[in-house]
Amino acid sequence: MNTFAERLRYARTLRHMNQTELAKAAGLSQGAISNYEQRFREKSRNILKLAKALQVNPLWLEEGIGPMEQALHSPSSLNDPGALPSDIHSIDWPFSRVMPGTFHSLSADQKQMIEDMILALAKSNQGLR
Repeated sequence: MNTFAERLRYARTLRHMNQTELAKAAGLSQGAISNYEQRFREKSRNILKLAKALQVNPLWLEEGIGPMEQALHSPSSLNDPGALPSDIHSIDWPFSRVMPGTFHSLSADQKQMIEDMILALAKSNQGLR
């Protein structure tokens, strides 16, 4: 499976869903699903909605990177506010103009720099409230 369209169709059929069922589960139109599968649209801004509906790894669905199935995470410690949620893939992608594949294609140093900037902005905003 070399394309997003092939991975989407494979995951949908593996989950025994038709296009209408997937569209409803992802909050999209059946036409959008058809367009993705027929390669009229090469990428989806709704990759996280599709991945969540199909219960697959969003990076695998979009880019073919990593395992198809979502990684299982251990439950987060309730005493650690910085701990990751138990299912990180259920979090909506926070950016409207940056696709997950674009972010994941960055180097580890670039990703760390972005994370540091977001943390600094979040901390500075907490002081303003």
